[in-house]
Amino acid sequence: MEKIKVAYLTHTLSFGGATISLLLLQKSINHELAIEKYLYTANNKDKNLCELMLKYNKSIQKVDLKRIDNHQLYTTSFTKFLFSKKYWLKEFHALLIKDKIDILHINTTVYPHVVKYIKENSKIRIVTHVREMIPKYGLGFLQNYLIKNIKNYSDSIIAISDNEGEHFINSNKLQIIPNPFDFDSSEYIEKLNNKKVNDPNGTVKIGMLGNLSKIKGPMVFIKSLNYIIKTKKVNAPIKFYILGGNYKKQSLLKVLIKKILNRDTTAYDVLSYIEKNDLYNYIELKPYSIDAITFISEMDIIARPALTGDPWGRDIIEAFSLMKPIIATGTSEFYVENNHNGFLVKPNDHIELGDKISDLVLNKEKREEFGKRGYQKVRNMCDLEKYGKNITKTYHNLISVNNETI
Repeated sequence: MEKIKVAYLTHTLSFGGATISLLLLQKSINHELAIEKYLYTANNKDKNLCELMLKYNKSIQKVDLKRIDNHQLYTTSFTKFLFSKKYWLKEFHALLIKDKIDILHINTTVYPHVVKYIKENSKIRIVTHVREMIPKYGLGFLQNYLIKNIKNYSDSIIAISDNEGEHFINSNKLQIIPNPFDFDSSEYIEKLNNKKVNDPNGTVKIGMLGNLSKIKGPMVFIKSLNYIIKTKKVNAPIKFYILGGNYKKQSLLKVLIKKILNRDTTAYDVLSYIEKNDLYNYIELKPYSIDAITFISEMDIIARPALTGDPWGRDIIEAFSLMKPIIATGTSEFYVENNHNGFLVKPNDHIELGDKISDLVLNKEKREEFGKRGYQKVRNMCDLEKYGKNITKTYHNLISVNNETI
């Protein structure tokens, strides 16, 4: 049987949820000998991730495609938008043709111009994986451009929850497929079986994952810690942890320049707040690591204080898989069901976050019950084998449309 050649396009290989989810996607279909995988990325500097990805891909190639971003942290200007639409598209198309690619699986929404160009200039089938919300910023032209191209030129659209899929809900191309988790991995089984040994001092550990950018909500997180301490909300020892940031203190001049240029200074703000409020004994900052599972397994509570109010990230799946209770921002109960397997709070409200953390710190039985319910939910929704079957079925359906082979 002739192999189906699938090319995966991603904007970067990083420790983030999109890369880990792509890695698990490829692992879930690795037994399918009829599928040959190629990876294209605009950033392949991380050697460890490249080595991991090479286990599942015939090759990894760097491409110089420009992104079209539409989010709080950065929104592509109109000038760059016009430039990005044309940049390096012919060269990328030539690569796909050279590798005789049948399906292009785009692992992000930042390449809507690629979707359109490849569809108009080839017979390659296109899958767009919507892993992030497509909000409206500025005048909204970027949002409309992203939605229009993905909807009109993709052959299949995969959204990781109904939240990301909201703009495509009426399209027959849309599938809601939650991100997977490898419940059979030796690393996971070891962490699950070796339950966290309680701290001899009874310290309750509260952790969050995410880089030190404003949108992730680290300032809200540490303000909630300060609120708990100053108001003496709990009578038990606590410690906060943040996994994923660059904690090198920057000069005041550099920070001032960033502020003038309207750049993110959250890393500086976090360190300054900790110092000003004498929180060093209550918080530990950990650098980036691909081993989020170990970090989560050592925590009692996981918080996701994102300003975007999106309680459905990879950290939530991983925390539930290890039976950890979640406190997240937003209203969607796709994963976190309020007061059932965790708490949902308003974004940018450190007092409400602090109150819910205090509730769980003081109630070990509730923590354990929330954790068990969360595990039961993701065990069925995020099973890797089921996920692989859904992805494989999508590919085969695209190839055999109208009983014709591409």
